[in-house]
Amino acid sequence: MVKGFTLIEKQDRLCEGCILGKHHRETFLVGKSIREKARLYIVHLHLCGPMQTPSIGGGYYFLTFIDGYKRKACVYFLRKKSEVLQCFC
Repeated sequence: MVKGFTLIEKQDRLCEGCILGKHHRETFLVGKSIREKARLYIVHLHLCGPMQTPSIGGGYYFLTFIDGYKRKACVYFLRKKSEVLQCFC
């Protein structure tokens, strides 16, 4: 139908990435997963840094605590990574 193009041969085998990409994914069960039952039942913690530019207070790291029940977040700015333990007290 088009002149000047060569035909592309169909390959008999598929690569592993193609096979995995076509796998069926399981749906998430709504209401059946382990959910937080009360405040501070599960707390998600994330430490990020060091940043190239310090914050106004001189912090190169920031630490976030997120309560899984209320979704309330607290952010702490840290100058050193070793200050993380002080945020728990």
